Amino acid sequence: MEKGTILTTHASRYEIGECLGRGAQGSVYQAYRSDGAPVAIKLIREVTTDSLQRQGTELRAYQDFPNQFVRLLDWNLTCTRPFLVLEFCIHGSARLQLGYLSTWHSVTLPLLGQASGALEELHRHGYLYRDFKPDNLLLTQYGFGPWVAKLGDAGLICLPRQLRLVQVTQFARGTPEYLAPELFVPGALYTQQAEAFAFGITAVEMLTGSRPPAGSRISAGPNEIHTLLTDLISRDPSARPTLHHARLQLEAASENLRNRNRAIGAVAVFGLVILAGVAFSKNK
Repeated sequence: MEKGTILTTHASRYEIGECLGRGAQGSVYQAYRSDGAPVAIKLIREVTTDSLQRQGTELRAYQDFPNQFVRLLDWNLTCTRPFLVLEFCIHGSARLQLGYLSTWHSVTLPLLGQASGALEELHRHGYLYRDFKPDNLLLTQYGFGPWVAKLGDAGLICLPRQLRLVQVTQFARGTPEYLAPELFVPGALYTQQAEAFAFGITAVEMLTGSRPPAGSRISAGPNEIHTLLTDLISRDPSARPTLHHARLQLEAASENLRNRNRAIGAVAVFGLVILAGVAFSKNK
């Protein structure tokens, strides 16, 4: 869609800006609401009965899980090019921030805790996200607060009544690099254990800057979560911890890192005070 194109809903009008990304189901653009506020607009690539059903499912996911997904602001599913209007996340995707995230674990660990908590909440209600990867983890910030992680692009989310019907087809399986090994077997079903694998691969990538092979022994990143990360990307689904367990460990690791940083800061301040005192004494 051309830059400057105007899209309308009953509530507002939107001017299309730069393309933020393209996927199998559609494209996402930065846009500007009539009051000048930046938003993200997801346009459906093809208008078919199936695509409209998926868009309706996606819309419901945004409404049912407002704390886990980017905020749904507006939509128009009855026009020639149906679209959703979503919150614009100022830091973009985790993919765009890998260099920063792999360096500053004090930022990354809380984000991973939030992401695992979001997937945990979906699982608690019987849903599967099915396409977790750095590209679909969006990062924003409210005022001067800490960075916040939100799930984006719920196009492959599976409703509870659909779970038994979803087979891993070329469309439904998500992104190959983040698929658990068991999903490459014909007729395999996506499970919470497969979701845990995708989360583990993404977590390692965010902490180290590179994607590990399945079954790797992880020795990079914070020491206290090496075992967690290794287990998450195990080739054996039964060896993978739940995302509830992952969230608890990530939150504990994040708190430990905060405490260590505070202690280092306190020692540094104390050292500066001593040096200032020595300098003052010499100048007397």
